[in-house]
Amino acid sequence: MVSMWLQNGKRKQVNMKKTILQSLKEKRNHIIQVFAYKEKKCVFLVMELGDTTNLKMLPDKRKTCLEMAKGVFELHQLRFFHRDLKPNNFVVRKDEKIKLIDFGIAKTIAEEFQTQGKGKYVYMAPEVYFKNVYDDIL
Repeated sequence: MVSMWLQNGKRKQVNMKKTILQSLKEKRNHIIQVFAYKEKKCVFLVMELGDTTNLKMLPDKRKTCLEMAKGVFELHQLRFFHRDLKPNNFVVRKDEKIKLIDFGIAKTIAEEFQTQGKGKYVYMAPEVYFKNVYDDIL
């Protein structure tokens, strides 16, 4: 996942990913914690352990959705858009706490074009899919 960031050779994108990874070093309730990262020819990460991406095993679907939304909210509080939200980008820890993962195409909220059609179409918001103009209020 992360090694792709440096293969493109785009310094601005690499700096963005560094900013995101730095922000994830602080412990969050619903976002996976990054303990350390090292940049060489690619990026190496040491992250909090997630047990599974199988959200179907959780008995309370409402609580599951709420926990996922809290992860997205926490990321937005850090002023980032994920841009690839889907069930596989959440992990469940052994204590059944759900954490948001995979920030490979995340951007800052301040950037003019947040999504640019990135991510899986089946999970995209209609305004993104149809390339309608939108702002960070959505």
